[in-house]
Amino acid sequence: MPRKYKILFLFSWYPNRTNPTLGNFIQKHVETIAETNEVYALHVCADDKLTNHFFNIEVRKINKVETVYVYYKKIKRTIPVFCWLLRLFLYLEGYRRGLNYIFKKQGKPDIVHLHIAYPAGAIALYLKYVCGLRYVVSEHWSGYLSVNRIKLNFLRKVISRKIFNGADRIIVVTKNLETAIERLNVKTPFTIIPNVVDISIFSIDHSRTKRSKKQMLHISTLEEQSKNISGLLESICKLSVSRQDFELQIISDGNLHPAINLAKKLNIFDKSVFFDGTKTTEEIAAIMQHSDFFILFSNYESLPCVLIESLASGIPVIATKVGGIPEHITNDLGLLVEPGNKEQLLNAMNQMLDNFQKFDKNMLRDYAIRNFSKEIVGEKFQEVYQYILTDYST
Repeated sequence: MPRKYKILFLFSWYPNRTNPTLGNFIQKHVETIAETNEVYALHVCADDKLTNHFFNIEVRKINKVETVYVYYKKIKRTIPVFCWLLRLFLYLEGYRRGLNYIFKKQGKPDIVHLHIAYPAGAIALYLKYVCGLRYVVSEHWSGYLSVNRIKLNFLRKVISRKIFNGADRIIVVTKNLETAIERLNVKTPFTIIPNVVDISIFSIDHSRTKRSKKQMLHISTLEEQSKNISGLLESICKLSVSRQDFELQIISDGNLHPAINLAKKLNIFDKSVFFDGTKTTEEIAAIMQHSDFFILFSNYESLPCVLIESLASGIPVIATKVGGIPEHITNDLGLLVEPGNKEQLLNAMNQMLDNFQKFDKNMLRDYAIRNFSKEIVGEKFQEVYQYILTDYST
């Protein structure tokens, strides 16, 4: 039986009371690791609702993960340099308080697991050089990809490189992201561990009733730069001219208004396209079970959880050839198009509307189980910890 390790998680992104869905894919990884290890987590972030105090500590236990949240007062921008220094002080002081709380209650961990290198990696470096604690980094940010329009400034490149090279292992969800980070002159070994899906929640509903129209589904933040929502809606508008046997449901925890306004302008709002806001994981799973296929027309991605959740639900996908998506989505699982190519997307939607029934639901789900289930992903993380803490140290 593998050894149970004591692991401290640090995050640059994590769901919190100011942003309940930020980094929810990270939370799924942490909960998976908590199945076989003793884990506790620390997240420090600003909260503009703090008025009478500079700090507030909140401790929550969710699915075996005891998380210490340290909220600090959000500083409004007035004098730029002064505000930046004050925010930095509050951020670091928040970590000091959070670490003191955890170390007094739990003692020191066997290893630190950092999610998203910048900026929380500065704390991992501190724990390494001052406390002698090894750390690994799980990186998810698509900002390192060359196709991302976000350009890393010099300071962030230097700090990120230092954080990555200080780690014992870098964990990424795709080979594509590994290659992008290596370009920063990073020498630390990589391990690819994909996102995880809870196959007990995302499953096939064999009893679903047939609807009058075919159901397409899109779930994202609706952030235009990465998700290309305008391109998707324009393609749906063109599709609706030639056929009316479909509906697209769009679900988002982001700002719906720009997409809704465009859909109204294109005269497809509440006709071909329907919008809905934030849903729970269980609600998303139920919606996927009653959809016929999933669409993602992104300009760039790593490996979106919604794609692997769709596969686990037995529904094929249409997605773009970006990030780690082509590493998994083959012709047996869905259709791929070039990013930004609306003509290809239109052809793919027509093809999928006519042929989605030909995809083997059980085969789609089986692929998700073999590659993204908690058991498989958890074993991969355990192998990393064991190598660093046992084999590597001998």
